Amino acid sequence: MLFRSLIALVYLVIILRTRQLELTKKKLELKVAMRTREILRQKKELETLSIAVSETAEGVLIANSKGKIEWMNEGLKRMTGYDIEDVKSEFGGTIQEISSYENIDNVIENIEQTRGSVRYESPHHQKDGNIMWTTATVSPVFGKNGKLKKIVIIYTDITKRREHEKEIERKNKDITESIMYARDRKSVV
Repeated sequence: MLFRSLIALVYLVIILRTRQLELTKKKLELKVAMRTREILRQKKELETLSIAVSETAEGVLIANSKGKIEWMNEGLKRMTGYDIEDVKSEFGGTIQEISSYENIDNVIENIEQTRGSVRYESPHHQKDGNIMWTTATVSPVFGKNGKLKKIVIIYTDITKRREHEKEIERKNKDITESIMYARDRKSVV
């Protein structure tokens, strides 16, 4: 009788433990399914962002917190003619080395201190030898610990705008000179 009671007790413990394990298994399966959905959602979002950043007409350059260049998009390659390896071998591997903007060190310091973006205009040498003017927007990316993690620079080609501005300046100068000439002629008469 004791033996049967012991067997019944063991059987009951096994049944209870099996149900507990099945319940735990269902909870874990639910967690895995939720995490899988979240990972798939994040993957889709990452793919969308990757396409947007990679294929935009604007140039995008990403560097680590020290300014070491890590990535550039096809837009920047189209703008300059240089791929990332060309940039590193021709100019250097950091933002500070490749930038033609004389205050780039101040810009990097400023974005870290203010936690905001800075915009400036500067010329760039294209691979074909031409000079291209860009507006660069330098933005910080901070980690969860609050420290600077990445530096993102978005370049917009403003060469045509600069050419138009110079043409307007030339025309204004010509008009001013014509007015001065007309005044001088009028005072002579």
